[in-house]
Amino acid sequence: MSWLSETITDGMTDALLGAAVLEEEELYAYGRNDELQILYPKEKYDIFKDLLQQELGLTNAMTAVKGSVPVVDGKIQIEDFVAYSVNGSDVTVYDFDETGAYVTTIHSGQKDILTAPNGIVVRESSLFAKIRFTVKYMGVPMNVSRYHMVDIVDE
Repeated sequence: MSWLSETITDGMTDALLGAAVLEEEELYAYGRNDELQILYPKEKYDIFKDLLQQELGLTNAMTAVKGSVPVVDGKIQIEDFVAYSVNGSDVTVYDFDETGAYVTTIHSGQKDILTAPNGIVVRESSLFAKIRFTVKYMGVPMNVSRYHMVDIVDE
């Protein structure tokens, strides 16, 4: 089953990195204030979902195409998707639910203090995702969750 964990984690990493690519206006904002901020969180979510479907061989309904992820039974759900946009010492959090709707919260002075659901302290603008799915192993269904986070940094 470790191959499944690697496949899912690799797919999530690729999808998060693809979603982290900055748009033209985000690059322009970065050029003005030297901070990488997320200006289009809904677009980041949509890109993540599309790339996750491609990486894991999923249909538009988020079910595995026969043979793409053999032991996954049913639908893969994006349980949580969070975009953290750091601006100075403030962190704007865009927290998406399973339907793709999101709530925006601004945490003043919380850079280097606020933690993501995986316990990592938010120091840079970042994307976090958690997915849930069922696998059948030796005919027994098991619920599985996987989460992953990538930072958007200027190197």
